Amino acid sequence: MGVVLPSKDEEWHKALRSIAEVRRSSSDIYIEQYIARKFLAARNHREIDSFSQSDSSSDSESSVSLSGLDEEFAFKVSRKALQRFVKKNWKSLGVDPNFRVEHSFLAIPDIDNGVYTLAAVMRGKRADEGIVGHGTQGKVLGIDLVIDGAEYCVKVMPHSEDALKEHAVMQHLSNNGLKKPQWYFCRDAMEGSEDMDSSRDDRWIYGSEIKDKGYLIQELVQGKPLVDLFDENNPSTLLNDQRFVLKVSLLMATELKKYHDVGLIHNDLNLGNIMLQNENDPKKLKIEIIDFGLSQIYDDVKKPEFMEAKKTDIAQLGINMRDLGLKDDPIMGPIIKDMRLSVPIELDSVISKLHSRLEQVESKASKRYGNKM
Repeated sequence: MGVVLPSKDEEWHKALRSIAEVRRSSSDIYIEQYIARKFLAARNHREIDSFSQSDSSSDSESSVSLSGLDEEFAFKVSRKALQRFVKKNWKSLGVDPNFRVEHSFLAIPDIDNGVYTLAAVMRGKRADEGIVGHGTQGKVLGIDLVIDGAEYCVKVMPHSEDALKEHAVMQHLSNNGLKKPQWYFCRDAMEGSEDMDSSRDDRWIYGSEIKDKGYLIQELVQGKPLVDLFDENNPSTLLNDQRFVLKVSLLMATELKKYHDVGLIHNDLNLGNIMLQNENDPKKLKIEIIDFGLSQIYDDVKKPEFMEAKKTDIAQLGINMRDLGLKDDPIMGPIIKDMRLSVPIELDSVISKLHSRLEQVESKASKRYGNKM
């Protein structure tokens, strides 16, 4: 997996600023990261074997060495616990006694290197400044983690059992090459409480099912939801372009088929859960499905139960295509009606029809205007 936190270069600073507004200097974040490593080593939590600190030139590769890492789970090191640690140990840490810790940290397993990578959870003066999005079952917070050029985030869910369920779905997709690696963690309900005694400062939960919030560390999908095209104050003119609508519909159907092919039913395929990327560049136009909180995995895609379950996603795809403006299309209109009424129809057939219709419309436009999408 090779999870390595970016070093002090331009990519690192860009990542910090693109995920959330950081009101502190990046140097303070590195100091906090150093404190978090010391905290982990001092607590000797579970399988921690040793603490290794290198000079600043290779700081990104310095972390807490562990044995027996579980690649699916991560730790959370709370801001309040770190602040108490600084208050008690500022001399040995070599920091100002009044240094204020602003971030909680996630200790994310790097199986290849046998260490935990530390990533700060972005926060600002107001509680909502670190929020970068909302899902069906929770909010999404920015973190300072970039892996292979992809930014990551934390999805906070009301119940750990819901997070575990979505985690299983995301792991299934990751194992099938459809999503990037992601991790799960939850925390003790008392973590961070003011009256918690100091011996409980480090109550991180390692893969436990505590009746508390659950957290998923996953890729931050770029772009904007398709539903934003229908902004009543500023509706997108792209909706008037038949080629654009057909291309987006084709991309939706193709993406959905990838998930069905590995036994996954999304169950919540509305326009708010489909992200549009590169909307102004026809050649790079892309969509990505998000929010798998209601999804289900089936072991056998040939069983009647799966074939029946597919109708839910296909019907919603038909509704999306209708809303995008294909309801009155002479070719796709009747097909969309069948999809919405759950008339048995395979995605391969829908994709083929969309592809043919798009080619037909593009050819006509090319002859008339000399351009092609």
